[in-house]
Amino acid sequence: MRLAQRASGALHWIERGDRHSPRIVFLHGFMGSSLDWLGIMEALAPDYHCLAVDLPGHGRSLGLDATQYTMEGSAALIHQALAPSDSSSAQRADLLVGYSMGGRLALFLALRFPQSFPQAQIISGSPGLLTKKEREARRALDLIRCKKIKKDLKFFLRDWYEQPLFASLWKTSLVESLIEQRLRNNPDEICYSLKSMGLGSQPNLWQELTSTASKLHYVAGALDSKFVSISQKMAQCNTDFELRVLRGLGHNITLEDSSVTVTEIRRLMERL
Repeated sequence: MRLAQRASGALHWIERGDRHSPRIVFLHGFMGSSLDWLGIMEALAPDYHCLAVDLPGHGRSLGLDATQYTMEGSAALIHQALAPSDSSSAQRADLLVGYSMGGRLALFLALRFPQSFPQAQIISGSPGLLTKKEREARRALDLIRCKKIKKDLKFFLRDWYEQPLFASLWKTSLVESLIEQRLRNNPDEICYSLKSMGLGSQPNLWQELTSTASKLHYVAGALDSKFVSISQKMAQCNTDFELRVLRGLGHNITLEDSSVTVTEIRRLMERL
């Protein structure tokens, strides 16, 4: 099967698999790109059409209109780009998969466009911060982070991955290569993304969880206590919400053990 690459306007994505097969759409995390999903896509390609998007400010989706870096703008851009040529068809993805920042965006898309994204798997994502005070504090923190990114991206990346959130990632041999990959980012672009679609700017989606038309599935690593707690609170909002806590894994489940991610995706797709 051939690896395809396309762009819709300034939005870039890669594809793997037969376009006539059930479609899975992938959204990466902060400072990542569509290529983060390539191994997972190749494992699923014999049975599914896999499409991974470069989110605004990442990969090759650069220099977009300012409004498209926000969560609302990014969602609208992705929704439009994935629209089928047959406008009578409402369903554009059989499963939407998002990790971290991409998980937050996947949740937003599933809540706002349920006919197009009827099922979403959220990996280490969040419905946002509850209060205005929390959002203001996070925006202030992200401004500080942006100054560090622009001053010395490599130093920032080492500091970023030293967070407790990524402690289990250091048990692998992938951190150094991951940092080298992230150094390919344009500092101005990722800062624009951080300020426009970071937690401080994201809409609070907690209330919308109580009643959803889309089927939501949450995956958290057992070693990531912060997001296990978030996921448990999300599950309390809606009894239809499915939660999977995976033993021995932390925040970046997709990188720590991609085979587990493939297994979880296949489990959901086989239900269709």
